[in-house]
This record gives sequence, structure tokens and C-alpha cells, in this order.
Amino acid sequence: MTKFGVRSLMNRREFVTKTAAACSLICCGGGVSLSSLLRAGQEGSTSAEKHKFLKDAGMSYNDIFQMAIGRLYLPTIKAVAAEIGMDKLQKVLMEDIKKRVADQVKNLPSRDLPAFAQFFKNPNPFTANSLTMEIIQDSDKVFEMRFSECLWAKTFKEADAADIGFKLICSGDYVTAEAFNAKMKLIRDKTLMQGYDCCNHKYVVTG
Repeated sequence: MTKFGVRSLMNRREFVTKTAAACSLICCGGGVSLSSLLRAGQEGSTSAEKHKFLKDAGMSYNDIFQMAIGRLYLPTIKAVAAEIGMDKLQKVLMEDIKKRVADQVKNLPSRDLPAFAQFFKNPNPFTANSLTMEIIQDSDKVFEMRFSECLWAKTFKEADAADIGFKLICSGDYVTAEAFNAKMKLIRDKTLMQGYDCCNHKYVVTG
């Protein structure tokens, strides 16, 4: 019984690390390249009939978030946090996000601020349908946005888990900026997850 319990815990930890990292990456725009590849692969299929795994499930984006976060992500996150502590879990996840982003962007022709801004200026369908954003400032040195709606924040708040969402999802935005370009910094003092009326992202180039 003891061995089984430890193995189950380790599996949960691995699952949470990968899932939380993916959630953070997608939220902050880092999932654009991955989802684009997946979409391209489906569009390139020559099969007249889709495999049942690829058929439309008839779910809204809200339904997807409720199922993935409410029923799968949060219960697992809470179980692991109870074992190792939320601060340690956050540290592990942020380190993983940094490594994943660095790996994803290492071969990009440019990693300057305008290149980073393209993820938001040309969002994939998932990002476009889970966030409502407005560009406030757009230059080579400053890229500022205002998010007035966020399905991540909505889902976590409805589950009475905004504190978890802020620690494990919103915090990933800072790490992503740093991993994309060490001279790029995110300045933000409000998030929807914390109960404010918007998320005020301001990316600046330092040095």
C-alpha cells in the first residue's frame, strides 16, 4: 500500500507540473505555436472522414475550461499542494515554464519585443476566445495591453480558487517574458484573477 501511494503521488506531481505549465503557457500566449501545429496537422489530413477523436464535441470554451480546470486540474493541484506546499509547487512550476518557453523560442528568427507582441496581435482561436484584450501601446520598447475578460480568471473565481489561479497561472506571465528575452520585463499591478476590473500588462525592454 505504501509503495502504491508514493507512486500515485509522484504521478500526480508529474501530471500537475506538466498541466499547470501548459495552462500558464497558453494563458500568456506561449501556447500559440503548439496549437498552431496541432491545427495545421488536422487541416492537412487527406481523410474524408475525421477519426472520432478529432470530431467536434459540441463544447463551448466555457465548458472546456469548467471540465479541464474545475474537474481535473484543481482537484489534482490541491492534492499535491497539500503534500508539498503551495509555495514549493509554484517554484517547481515556474522553473518548468521557464525551461519550456526557452525551448520553444530558441529557434525563432527574432526574440525582440515586437516578435513577442505578435503572439497577442495575431492570437490563435483558443487565445482569442478565452481572452478579451486591447492594445494600449505598441513600440519597439514598450508593449502594453489591457485584458477586460479572461476565461481563466472566471473559471478559477467560480471555483473559489482565485488564489491558486494567481499563484500558478498568472505568475507564469512574468517567467514567460523573462524566458522569451532576458531583457524583457512584465510590469503589472492588477489582474482579473485578484478581483480587479482588468489585467494591465506592460512589457518593457530594459538595458
